[in-house]
Amino acid sequence: MMVMWEKEKVNEKDLVNALYLKANTLTDLLRKLKKKGYIEISRDETDRRNIVISLTDEGRQLKKKLSKCQKRLPMSTGLLTKNSILSKNYFINF
Repeated sequence: MMVMWEKEKVNEKDLVNALYLKANTLTDLLRKLKKKGYIEISRDETDRRNIVISLTDEGRQLKKKLSKCQKRLPMSTGLLTKNSILSKNYFINF
């Protein structure tokens, strides 16, 4: 999902290379993400052999939800406090 959040729309081959996965492994993962409504899968208009994966509105909303959780995670584990995060400019850009 992080690759999708950066690019919004990506070719399946590029996604395979970015994630260092085999195509069949990625296919199963993409099916699950599509079923949850986070992505859409379609054929490239110019070259029908290529598969294009696009982020949906629900996939964009997931980024916002996870961003909130990610920012609270260090404090909830007790490893960092709010003051230590603020004093060190500890920001997690998601």
